[in-house]
Amino acid sequence: MPQTTRIEAIDIIKGLAIIAVVLGHVLVDRGFLNAWVYSFQVPLFFFASGLVFSAKVPGEGSAFSGFGAFVAKKLRQLIVPYGVFGVIAIVIYLVMGALAASILGRGAADLTVADCLFGLLYGNAALSQLSFYRPLWFLPCLFMMELLAGILVRLLRGLPSQAACAGVLVTVSAAMSGAGFAYKALVDMPLPWGTEGAFILFPFFALGLALRMVVPPAELNDRLAATPKRRDMSAAAGAA
Repeated sequence: MPQTTRIEAIDIIKGLAIIAVVLGHVLVDRGFLNAWVYSFQVPLFFFASGLVFSAKVPGEGSAFSGFGAFVAKKLRQLIVPYGVFGVIAIVIYLVMGALAASILGRGAADLTVADCLFGLLYGNAALSQLSFYRPLWFLPCLFMMELLAGILVRLLRGLPSQAACAGVLVTVSAAMSGAGFAYKALVDMPLPWGTEGAFILFPFFALGLALRMVVPPAELNDRLAATPKRRDMSAAAGAA
């Protein structure tokens, strides 16, 4: 099996995104610092996801011939871990919740088994039924985002150049984000798997994917090599 080459520039971006997400959860209710971290942590994470996104699957021929395999791959990568750790979280929540309720004399945990399973299957952080597992809302949301990206990339294959494909992708993503904001403002009902959030945040993912289309990862790595703080950034990303 040929050895894959890691792109250090992408590792740096992913590492910084992980650090920002961890800080965001540590600095809860810490005023300006918490607001500052939250202003870029999720966009940076989805931008990094767009940088490493690939819609290709083995044996794919025409535009949508391998789409089923693509969806199955993303389900394995994102939804299976979400479900496995979700079930573990439900068990821990119910056991600890029952213990806490007993100590406090309240009789039962706030959420029932049915509530927890519904929240897990619906997969939207806006629901109170997902409170036991809210920190990993981004996994189903990212799945929906990658599903949208997979469809768009296939539809744009006929364009004359990667630059044209990237331009259309970014433009369409802006329209999708507007549609997501409009839905959230007009309809008071969260969608399964954070679909409205996937639409709203899709431009960040699309920017990462568009950058990859226009500037190959290896070239991006070479360009960042001239950055004087690269060694410090690499160390920080490696620590993450």
